[in-house]
Amino acid sequence: MAPSSEGLNAAEQKSKARLERLLLNLEQAWNQGDSATYANFFTEDAVYVTRGGALWERREEIQRQLGIALSGPLRYTILRFRAWRIRFLSPKAAIVYAAMEIVQPWNPRQTSQLFASQVCVAVNDDWRIASAHHTEIA
Repeated sequence: MAPSSEGLNAAEQKSKARLERLLLNLEQAWNQGDSATYANFFTEDAVYVTRGGALWERREEIQRQLGIALSGPLRYTILRFRAWRIRFLSPKAAIVYAAMEIVQPWNPRQTSQLFASQVCVAVNDDWRIASAHHTEIA
């Protein structure tokens, strides 16, 4: 289910489109194995809780740890996001709830289904992730 635009003012609709684009940019960076670009969508002081419960603090740590994962066990995996709710806390802060899927093309039965919640903040005229938490769905 796509997030509804019903009840959003023009500024929120513009921000919603940018937040959905942020998810597409994350997918693209992951799918290209580009941890540097992926990490650049986070604030400098971001916090990232992985599906396994590891805590990565700060952008450089996110880049380093994701680089290890994307060159190792997650190499060649495909990431897919689908936003299902975007809640604006203020004009410069939003929570994005999304379904997240990590596909192993060589073994589609090993596809991981996750729930992602991300606190996003407006930085200049764009959005960055300040906090991300990913949880496996049983």
